[in-house]
Amino acid sequence: MSDLYKEYMKGVFVPPVEATDDISCLSIEELFLRKQERVGLSKTKIAKMLDMDVATLDKIIKGNYTGASVLNTLKVAIFIGVSMNDFLNANADTLQSKDVGEICHVRDTAVLCEYFSIDTLNKIGFFTDNNYVQRINDFFGFKQIKEYADIVSELTKAYSMTRRSYDQKMRDFWTISAYAQFKNIDNPNMYDRDRLMDIMPKIRPCSQDVETGLYHVARALYSVGVTMIYQSSLPKMQVRGATMEYNGKPCIVISDLNKRYPTLWFSLFHELYHVLFDFDDIVLNKVHLSSDEGDLFLTDENAADKFARDFILSPTKLQFIKPYVHAPLMIKKYAQKWGVHSSLIYALIAYDTNNWAEYSALIPRSEKATERVNTNPFEVETIREVAETYKQKLNI
Repeated sequence: MSDLYKEYMKGVFVPPVEATDDISCLSIEELFLRKQERVGLSKTKIAKMLDMDVATLDKIIKGNYTGASVLNTLKVAIFIGVSMNDFLNANADTLQSKDVGEICHVRDTAVLCEYFSIDTLNKIGFFTDNNYVQRINDFFGFKQIKEYADIVSELTKAYSMTRRSYDQKMRDFWTISAYAQFKNIDNPNMYDRDRLMDIMPKIRPCSQDVETGLYHVARALYSVGVTMIYQSSLPKMQVRGATMEYNGKPCIVISDLNKRYPTLWFSLFHELYHVLFDFDDIVLNKVHLSSDEGDLFLTDENAADKFARDFILSPTKLQFIKPYVHAPLMIKKYAQKWGVHSSLIYALIAYDTNNWAEYSALIPRSEKATERVNTNPFEVETIREVAETYKQKLNI
């Protein structure tokens, strides 16, 4: 197709003579009759000039599109002098409620297919039947599924794209689910950065308590205006955590990427770095995702990683303990002395040597650690219920 032809086609569907009447107040039939009066031609003559029979023309101007081709409908719209969109809007009152329902269903389906990975959400049990749109609206508290698209546009503007890939759809769903939780939890405490700095040294020792450590940290952070939730990773996602802003306050998501206990704490300290040092930028963007694929909002991920590592164990202490890696009693002794769970030391060494297999038996899984803070959001009917469960679990 030549460039000249493409250029010519740009204006083909635009009426060369626009209607002079107020199309917002008149039906298509009324617009046609006024056009007919102005040009002084019979309906039969106009139909012949538009290359259709009178019966077809009559049906279209009366809003009956059954059996009418798109081409013939477009011809009538151009002849009258209105755009196809205005043409259909002008005839909206002639549509039966059943037809309107079908159109609304198609609109919802278009959003559903564009923004959701239906097969994956089926696999994780989020969808339990074919009422996909209703499930999404109920879950998020939407009146229309279009609200989801609006939130995607607002929250993910820094990495938005015209065509949403499978990974992008799941990342958006994970992000918006977390943000909706923060909105419904609505922490009433004022964010106090100085108080957060004061409690930071008390957070690391909580890692020694696998079963309730994160629970106590979540309560402490909540009291200084920082809401921390746990949200499980979704298939093929590489997001370790996130820092968000809601109502001027920091919100942290930690996830279970790789299902290792130390990763939960590394993720927590990583996100706390962003709260302490990047929060002004996050306020502008609303969301920062920490991903193995790289930083998605251009904050300094290397600095956050270094902060998390050093907060767990200083480089000097790590170098000291490395020679004793095969002496579990020595590792346990110094872990207790330094106020950190021994698996975090093994994880740092495993990461540096890229030898996770050797230390896997010494590194707990994440499931036990998340029981007290896991609200299982993707198994619940509504986000509102998730938020209430969170408050009950944390007794806040």
